[in-house]
Amino acid sequence: MIANYCTFLIAIDGPAGAGKSTIAKNLGKALGFHYLDSGAYYRCYALAALENGIEAQDETHLRQMVHTTAVSVQYPESGTPVYFVNQRDVSSDIRSQRVSLCVSPISQSPAVRDAVNLTLRKIASSGKFIIDGRDIGTVVFPDANLKFFLTASSQIRAQRRHLELQKRGEDVSLSQLKSEIEERDRMDSERAIAPLRKPEDAILVDSSSLTPDEVVAVMSEYVEKAHQRGLIR
Repeated sequence: MIANYCTFLIAIDGPAGAGKSTIAKNLGKALGFHYLDSGAYYRCYALAALENGIEAQDETHLRQMVHTTAVSVQYPESGTPVYFVNQRDVSSDIRSQRVSLCVSPISQSPAVRDAVNLTLRKIASSGKFIIDGRDIGTVVFPDANLKFFLTASSQIRAQRRHLELQKRGEDVSLSQLKSEIEERDRMDSERAIAPLRKPEDAILVDSSSLTPDEVVAVMSEYVEKAHQRGLIR
């Protein structure tokens, strides 16, 4: 168990399917930190856009949607966050493949990004948090205490996503998933607003050949080293 810290913020960035959410949750449990899933908030707005027939390029209606859409989260005793859009539990809906395919274009909306970033900064203004995303260490929290960039090959990421969807009963071919992930990488890296990139001061961790427990162990070591150097209180 890592020592208790008064204030601490870990930023984990990386491409889709690298295992950021799983690692952030597990690392949070190991350290006793709160976990903030930035992607879930974007998924909530992406779902709302889909259900309202709003295109990703329609900034006017997206801005209106943001102001009329209440996105919230609850943390039950089980520890698994429950996400709501206008008081409706959408925890399962936001993980569907149709949402996965449109969340990157929707996340490029300035209105949506502003809404999500404002929410994250309010929540993480005090306490100990681990936050994952694609621009957490570069844009949202450039002064995070510790930054990681978690990645894996597109083939490995596709295989992981394939297993996940199979467990959910969704039938998608592995080759299709690999193509979609590579396209998602391209879109995230080339978008005009807050593109996906490794922060200069982030620690690169490739999870292609590592288990989740091994990744958590690697990151925990860096946290402990930062504490020993007096970078974290």
